[in-house]
This record gives sequence, structure tokens and C-alpha cells, in this order.
Amino acid sequence: MGALYSNLLAQVGWSWQSGTEVAPVVDNNRLMYRKDLDYGQEAFAADVVWHVEGQELGQAQSRTYDLQQLPFEVFGDEVIICIQKVRAIALVHRGQKPGVLQVGGAATAPWQGPLADPADKIRVPAQGAFWAVHPEEGWPVSAESCQLRLEAVGGEVVYDMVLLGNRPESSSSS
Repeated sequence: MGALYSNLLAQVGWSWQSGTEVAPVVDNNRLMYRKDLDYGQEAFAADVVWHVEGQELGQAQSRTYDLQQLPFEVFGDEVIICIQKVRAIALVHRGQKPGVLQVGGAATAPWQGPLADPADKIRVPAQGAFWAVHPEEGWPVSAESCQLRLEAVGGEVVYDMVLLGNRPESSSSS
């Protein structure tokens, strides 16, 4: 029996000051998103996480991940993770300019996820991040929509990625 408890957290905070010394205008605030997910298949729950860190792509190189066959090493053994729904995806481009991490646009079976169209692409600049969450239903993954392509455009990229979601129901208890 396994268990996964996860939380999704994003925050932008600011302290903005304007006006004069005698009559300052100050805006201290933040926008915060937080959602805790339980273990399971129902809404607001996940039962699988997959991640990679420090992945490198040279200029014009690409890597395509099959979301139904993600290799993952656990305690020296490799397991294959199959994701049926993605509840959250986070990508961090840790590289330097001029490299841009392009996400999406797989030639066959492109995963649409949060994009409006399977052919759409997102560009993550150096030191940037992309984060999308769909905790209630998740974005579906199927044989026709399972390929997530990442490409280095304009230079080298170094990225980390996390996918949080659900396995097919028959495999969620292992």
C-alpha cells in the first residue's frame, strides 16, 4: 500500500512605495495559491508524482516524454510510471540566456494539458518557470495525447520538471 500527500503552492508578494515623504502611498500585499491534495483518485487527490532535475538540452536538442511510460529510479530499481491524469505540472528553467525552454508541439500524440490546442507551445525563458494546476479533474492523458516535448531554442537549457497526477485506477494501489 502506498500513500502520497502533496501540496501545491505559488506566491507573488510585493511592497510598492510611491508618493512623497510626507504622504507616502504603500501597497504591501501578496497573491497566494495553496491547495493540499490527498492520496487517491477522486477530485483534489493524486496518487503519483514523477520528477527530473538538472536535465540538459543543447541548442536545438529536444526530449519527448511519454506520460504513459515515464522511467523513474527508486532505491536503485527502475519503475515505469503511467499517468492517466495530470493534476499539476511545474517546469523551472535553471539555465542562462539565450536558451529558451520550449514546451509542447510533439510530432505525434501531443499532450494538450493546459494548452488551448495540442499544437500550441509555451516558451520558458532562462531563470523562468511555468506552473499549471488542475486539482479537481486533472488534464487527461491517453494513447492519442501522451507525448510531452521539451526543446532548447536559441541556446542550451537546464530544467527541472515535476508532474503530479493519477495512475490508471487499476494500478493505484501498488
